[in-house]
Amino acid sequence: MDDFFNISSVSQNQIIFSDINDSIKTLAWITREKHQVEYFSNAICFFQGMTGMISLYLAISEKKRMNFKQLIHALAFCLLTFSGLADSSQQHSVDALTGAQTWSNDGHGVQLSLTQILPDQLKAFYGNRGFTLEQIEAYTSTCVYMTVLRNDNADGTIHFIRDNWSVIAGGQQHALVPVDEWVKRLTTVDTPKAALVAFRWAQFPVEQSYQPGGDWNQGMLSVALSPGTPFDLIAHWDIEGKPFQLSLKQVHCAK
Repeated sequence: MDDFFNISSVSQNQIIFSDINDSIKTLAWITREKHQVEYFSNAICFFQGMTGMISLYLAISEKKRMNFKQLIHALAFCLLTFSGLADSSQQHSVDALTGAQTWSNDGHGVQLSLTQILPDQLKAFYGNRGFTLEQIEAYTSTCVYMTVLRNDNADGTIHFIRDNWSVIAGGQQHALVPVDEWVKRLTTVDTPKAALVAFRWAQFPVEQSYQPGGDWNQGMLSVALSPGTPFDLIAHWDIEGKPFQLSLKQVHCAK
C-alpha cells in the first residue's frame, strides 16, 4: 500500500493544486461575504483543510513517501472543511417597519424559514375570522411563526411529517403541539365552526410532499413557548425513505 502513495505524476500534481486553489477561492468568499462571528469557525476549518491538502501536495511534488496515517489525517482535515460549512448558511433579518424577525437556512437543496407573527397581527387575523380575543388567546400568547419550506433543487421529492419536527429550548426537546390538539383547545360552545376551519387551514401543513424546482408551502407554526425564549428548530424530511434535516438556531420572538 505504501507504493500507492509514492506519487509523482504531473497530472496528479495538477489535480491536487486545483483542489487547493478551489479551497482558497471559497475561503475568500466566506471572509468577504460572511463577517458574523459564527463564521469564524468555518474559516478555521478551511485553513485546516488547506493545510491537509497542501501537505499532501508537497509530499507528492517532493516525491516523499506518505504513510497511511499521514494521509488519513490530511483527508480528515479536508472532510472537516466541508462538514464545518454544512450549517453555515443561516441568515437573520429584521423588518424595518414591523420589527418582525426572520431566520432562514438552506441545505440539501431545501430552504427553511421562520418569520415571527407579532401578537397584534395574530389577534387581528383571527379576530377577522370569527374568534374573540379570549377564544384565541391560548394560541396568540405563544410564539407563532410564518413557516416556509421550499424544495429548490433537492435530489428528489421531499416528504415531511410536521410532528416529526422538534424544538430544543433550555437543553430540552419539546414536541410541537399537533394541529388537532390546538383545535380541541380552541373549541368552545361559542366558537364558530368557520373560525375553527380557518384556523386549521392557516396552519403549516401536517404532512406534505414538495417536488424539486421550487415547490413550496407556508403556514403558521406555534412552538408553544413563552415569548423571549430562545430555541432551535429541527425540521426533518425524507427523500424515498432517506432522512434529512435542517436546523434554525437561536430563534426567539419579541414579547
